Amino acid sequence: FERFALCVGSICKQWRAPPDRTLISWYAPSNELADKVQTLLADMKKVLESGSPFLAYAEGPARAVRCEVVAVCHNQSLSSTEHIQRLLELVPELDTSWVLFSEEDGLWHPGRTAFFRNFARQVPGPSECLALIAPVMARPSSAESASSGVQPMKQAIEVNRELQRGPDARAAVAEERSDLVQVCIRRQLLEDYLSASRGAQEGAQQSSGREKNQSHDLEEKQKCQWPQGLLRFVKRETGPRCREVAFSQFKEITP
Repeated sequence: FERFALCVGSICKQWRAPPDRTLISWYAPSNELADKVQTLLADMKKVLESGSPFLAYAEGPARAVRCEVVAVCHNQSLSSTEHIQRLLELVPELDTSWVLFSEEDGLWHPGRTAFFRNFARQVPGPSECLALIAPVMARPSSAESASSGVQPMKQAIEVNRELQRGPDARAAVAEERSDLVQVCIRRQLLEDYLSASRGAQEGAQQSSGREKNQSHDLEEKQKCQWPQGLLRFVKRETGPRCREVAFSQFKEITP
């Protein structure tokens, strides 16, 4: 719960407008935990939905955004794919609908929403661009930095400060494309992936009583894995329609 609370706090502290609509699908195994989550989400709604609209863009035509928080509570545990499927129904079926992802313990950089929103409004239509990807990740610089005995970094700005410390930093930037938080995709692409995943699951069930082709079974299982299945789908299906975006905009100047 503590890490989820930090994630919620990082969404509320975006430099510009947070996502137009923040969608959360959740389940709590106990009444005590459910009460804590409901209180946290009620506070989140107050922060993001009360008061004046957020200014979405710093440059170009100004746009005021009224943010919305929609939380869906379930009475049983669901897989990650099932959670995403429930939330997809709440995303408007428009070419201008883009989706960002987050794990419950993920820290959002304060410029994350503005970063992807800025690029999403500049790219051409779906026939030419289906996905955006930031091709770098900040990770612990060593096993010792990630060990349980080391105080975790609780704010994205702490990661930035570590990156500026040089060789002694506890975090380092690597050029990779391996995490779902690095992508922003159109709604249609997510819907296509979920449809393909369901088809792969049904195909696996139908073949369970027949002689199995091991390589085919492995391929079908990989399609269903979350989040790596979606990452592979994005890379395979988008090709040149996946645009890399400049990670330098993530950098923050600190005194």
